[in-house]
Amino acid sequence: MIKSFTKKFEAGEFDNNKEIKNAEKPYEAYFEEYSYETPWWYRFVLFDLNKNESTLLKEGNLEKAVNEDGEYHADFPPFLISGMYKDYAIIETVEESLIEDEGVFGVSKNRIYKWDFVNDKKELILDIDNGYGFDAGGLDAGVVVDKNLLLFLRRKPDMKADYYSYNLDTGEEKKLYEDKRNVPYRIIGETSDRFLYYTCDDVKKSMYMIEKADYYKGNFDKSIRMKGLDEKF
Repeated sequence: MIKSFTKKFEAGEFDNNKEIKNAEKPYEAYFEEYSYETPWWYRFVLFDLNKNESTLLKEGNLEKAVNEDGEYHADFPPFLISGMYKDYAIIETVEESLIEDEGVFGVSKNRIYKWDFVNDKKELILDIDNGYGFDAGGLDAGVVVDKNLLLFLRRKPDMKADYYSYNLDTGEEKKLYEDKRNVPYRIIGETSDRFLYYTCDDVKKSMYMIEKADYYKGNFDKSIRMKGLDEKF
């Protein structure tokens, strides 16, 4: 795609497009315009390991998302699949806006559902205003931890938050503790009594292990550092 653009750019095909022609990085300007004008699609596919068969569950066009300045910055499906629980998928929708006291554009509303994908029926289980569910490390792991729990926060003033668990079996929502907003939340593994989680910066993921009882109380000073499992970017 870059070679094709370069050839057209050098041939003068974008001379009348000032945003591309005069851009410091013309290809990036072109790609942003191309991405906005081009409909991108999604498909959710179920693969049965026993039958070695694939089933198309849902498909369509991605929705355009803009930042606080009204500029296009991403394409999203109507919902995200975040994990599995029994015969259901855990799915979520997010709304983004400027988080004023943080000065960044982030998740301001998060709705989490159980999705019966066989019958295409959704059940709303969490409606989180001014907060979000823990994403458990993105693609590294699912959001369900300790057999049947979801973890999430609700923001409070002074850069603090209340941290909660939600029991998928009982529907019980339980406040765990209050702390600053950036406590570690990316859980990527667990044993019967411990979590493996990471924090990250621009250089690497730093790995830790902690007793579940301490994690649920916010006692992160009792974490064990596991440098041998760090991942450098």
